[in-house]
Amino acid sequence: MVEELHPTLSNLIGRVEHFQVQGALVTNFQMIKAGALHRANGGTILIDALSLLSEPYSWSALKRTLVQHKIVIEDLAHVAGFASTVSLEPEAIPLNVKVILCGERHLYYLLARLDPEFAQHFKILADFDDDIDRSPENEAQFARLVSRLARDCGVRPLDRGAVERVIEQAVRLSDDSQKISLLVERMGDLVTEADQFSLSQWLRHQAPTARLINAMHANVDPAILFEPSKPSALRVVTRSINEDRHGATFDSATIEVPSPIDIEALAEVLDDLPTTIHRIKGFIQDRATGQWMVVQCVGNRRSVTPTSIVASQNIGSALVAIGTSTSDLRAVESALSGLSRVA
Repeated sequence: MVEELHPTLSNLIGRVEHFQVQGALVTNFQMIKAGALHRANGGTILIDALSLLSEPYSWSALKRTLVQHKIVIEDLAHVAGFASTVSLEPEAIPLNVKVILCGERHLYYLLARLDPEFAQHFKILADFDDDIDRSPENEAQFARLVSRLARDCGVRPLDRGAVERVIEQAVRLSDDSQKISLLVERMGDLVTEADQFSLSQWLRHQAPTARLINAMHANVDPAILFEPSKPSALRVVTRSINEDRHGATFDSATIEVPSPIDIEALAEVLDDLPTTIHRIKGFIQDRATGQWMVVQCVGNRRSVTPTSIVASQNIGSALVAIGTSTSDLRAVESALSGLSRVA
């Protein structure tokens, strides 16, 4: 069986490629590329119906191929009338293949109603139910499905109570107390959201005053989470190694500052930041006035301004540092730790 995920015209029936020689496009028999129908010839090909209908000329080409029982390579530029380059015309290949279109139920009824040729080519309808009867056997099977979803989504295993709640949600989605919904994607989203929520609650319990920052694909080593510290000393709550969308590696640290610090000394630390430290943001409390301050440092620009958000929302004092050098990041942590000690 061959599955075609991107059923463009050239991906379905093949293409003839060209290369440039002294400003002219030339080709030869070695530049003929097979399509998905060639690879599936003698077997079965699985195509997503919505993707097939979304690609220009693909649906018409597939129907022509099924009517003629042979594969004729057609160039999209020639079919659309946009090119005049002389190209090869490979001989047609006899076709013996079974085509399976998969998609939503409404697509089948739309095609059956709007395309008279659809029923000639696709005579068998396999319609899968969206739900199953609620019974002890089916609930046990659904629990195994939930366990597999948890492994596929990369989340922590669910206990008995969590699986029961997922089954309750599946029953609710079916709109029938005697049915269980089989909307697997919805169940996967539910399991992922529940894992994220439970992790956030656990972190909130471990560090009530820390600011939680959501980070996609952050790889945090559990061994360095919540390092023991004295009540008056700075504490690194989390440290993680990440990659941005350009592939650059950087380190980040969320630092809890339980005691007020000297603003002038903080300004000196920020002025002497290495170039590998890209930004520092967070909230701290001024030792002299007791005023809460917002700290923002991006590149060579820094600001420390008063705020009332922390006091009104009971947010703890914390700083987030991001950089590309682990040693420089630890040096900044050490400097900030010296500022946070009670004089």
